[in-house]
Amino acid sequence: MKKALLKNTKRIIDANIILRYILKDDENDFEIAKKEILKGATTSIAIIAEVVYVLKGVYNIPQQYKALVFWDT
Repeated sequence: MKKALLKNTKRIIDANIILRYILKDDENDFEIAKKEILKGATTSIAIIAEVVYVLKGVYNIPQQYKALVFWDT
């Protein structure tokens, strides 16, 4: 019963996983992030807000490109 319950649950991914996937700054981390996302991961609006904050504050990605980052990956 426990295995069946765990099999049907989605993993919640954090900002780091999303950032590694979007930025592709480390090939190994990108592949791990991609695998987790393709398994059917989920996240929250707060985590998406953190990703946008980091993209703007740390990586200096202009506002007009942030939506494209999420749709183009």
